[in-house]
Amino acid sequence: MAIRRLSGECERVDMTCSGIWEDDELPDDVIAVAPLLDPSPVPLGPGEGAIRLSRRVVRNARIR
Repeated sequence: MAIRRLSGECERVDMTCSGIWEDDELPDDVIAVAPLLDPSPVPLGPGEGAIRLSRRVVRNARIR
């Protein structure tokens, strides 16, 4: 598995940093990392979670 960060920065290594990643093994998907919203404002299915990701991070990812 080869993953690459498409967007997001991490200045503090002691915390999770928001970002969008891609994985060579999942070419049709991206992986979003951000703080969980609890409780979720949207309905979720089993195994799902809602996250808060800034529009800037999404825009900077330039997802194909």
